[in-house]
Amino acid sequence: MSVPLVYHPSYCFPFPGRHRFPMEKFRLLHERLRDSGVAGAANLHRPGRARPALLSLAYYPADPGRLLGNRLGERKVQRIGLP
Repeated sequence: MSVPLVYHPSYCFPFPGRHRFPMEKFRLLHERLRDSGVAGAANLHRPGRARPALLSLAYYPADPGRLLGNRLGERKVQRIGLP
């Protein structure tokens, strides 16, 4: 039985070098699992775009529209750590 894995190249966003969340780890983990044979075509899934209803579970109800429309405001963007 293979473990279902989810990966997308966009998981590795080029944040500044000293950013508090090193996203490079997602690409490195994916490469390691692929190279070791754990991740392959049969169990690797590539996600689609997140729907606003799903985003509203993690953000305030009004934020998904602002997030998707790039209208969060500088203070909110800094708070969630986006460049």
